[in-house]
Amino acid sequence: LELETDNFGKHILIDELGLPYDSVKIGLEDLDLGKFSDLWLLKKLFAHTLHEEPFLFLDGDAFIFEKFDSSLLQGDLIAQNKETNFNIYFPFLKGILENFDYLPDWVTKDYKENKSYFASNTGVTGGQNFKFFQSFYAFVIDFLEKNQSHLKSIPSHVLNLSIEQFLFYQLAQSQEQEISYLFNKRFQSNYLGFSNFHEVPDKRNYLHLMMSNKKVIHNCEQLEKRLKRDFPVIHQNINDLFEKEIGIKTPSQRKDDFYRTKIALEKKESFKELNFIQQVEKVKDGSADSETFKLYEYEQEVASLYKKIDANDNVMNQFQLKEFDEIFSGNQDSDLFEVSINPCVKRLKVDRKWVQKNEVNIFIKVRETYEMYSKNNQLDNVLLYYHPDQNLIGEYILLSEKLIFDWLEEYEKMNLAELYDLIDDYCRTTYKFYIKKILHEKIRFFLYQNILLITPVNNQSDEISSKSSTLQEQI
Repeated sequence: LELETDNFGKHILIDELGLPYDSVKIGLEDLDLGKFSDLWLLKKLFAHTLHEEPFLFLDGDAFIFEKFDSSLLQGDLIAQNKETNFNIYFPFLKGILENFDYLPDWVTKDYKENKSYFASNTGVTGGQNFKFFQSFYAFVIDFLEKNQSHLKSIPSHVLNLSIEQFLFYQLAQSQEQEISYLFNKRFQSNYLGFSNFHEVPDKRNYLHLMMSNKKVIHNCEQLEKRLKRDFPVIHQNINDLFEKEIGIKTPSQRKDDFYRTKIALEKKESFKELNFIQQVEKVKDGSADSETFKLYEYEQEVASLYKKIDANDNVMNQFQLKEFDEIFSGNQDSDLFEVSINPCVKRLKVDRKWVQKNEVNIFIKVRETYEMYSKNNQLDNVLLYYHPDQNLIGEYILLSEKLIFDWLEEYEKMNLAELYDLIDDYCRTTYKFYIKKILHEKIRFFLYQNILLITPVNNQSDEISSKSSTLQEQI
């Protein structure tokens, strides 16, 4: 396992964090990209040229939990998967066709002939034909230099990604080089599921937090849990480094409890001369609109949850990944465990425009919160839960998953296998077969996030089983 970096990267990753690489090279130290310094992909492509032997490169946001098949490693060229007609490449295609002076025919051959365009996702890349990457880097530099005056016509993130993945595929095709893929099936451009740490170890052995998925708070929380469990020393080293170099302590400082209410009040001209306490008094006595009052009440609930956590600190600090792995790796049967709602979790009816995350778990920037879903009048079921490592409250909008919490609130604790059976019965009797897989996966998500607690079956299991049977009869 080799790290290609510069002196600064070596200082952070090796000297400070002590990451367990077998060898370290500083081949990027003297790399001067000059007029192309804003193209981050060039450092990656240049690093590929430094090898005089077959290699496999792994992106920093890709995670492997199992060895790759030996047949993959024998491929001349290796990539994660083939991409077909992903919209992100179209602005690049349009830009180079309309503006670029230097454009070899093979770059746009597929598009001109059948209006299709292909690329290779290079979350993993490499292969036996290591010299290909030297010729690829040389072509990219030549391509950029000859079209330098037109580069700004293409958004930077599109340009980087298209050069790295679209041109990689096109050059390989032009040279009749076969690409061996880690995955040979077709994916949608959102790569749904590739960020699901809660599907490791049995359902997934490879994850890749592509594009904006690195900004999704749930993904970051799950990554931290996995790192803390598998590499506790490195996890602590990272936290120590942040505190030493940047002054950020773990757990981090919690946000202003009423930051959204303040955003809403900022928009009211008549409130501008008042301090926040005076503004809140006007909200309480009805001088402000009812929407702002509802928001204030919601943020009060978030703030009150911190107090409840203080009283149940031991519950919140239970780390369940060991039991989680035991069950889902097949070492233990699911009927040997019971599942319940964490007592520090709240379920509320809230207008989703106030919620920090929407139903697909995309993080919403603070300043965008006030405007989000402004035309929506329907109240949603929202979970408030605690993330102990960050000392922050998470917010999650329930959709079909509401069923799980309806059942658990009624029966307090259920056998995990019977909870799965309830889902299956519900989907069969209501003909909602499409949500079965979703609900099964969400149970894992909630267990991983500590929203649901899992415990070994105790002597109350017969009573719980009886209650579950009653519920099945109702369904």
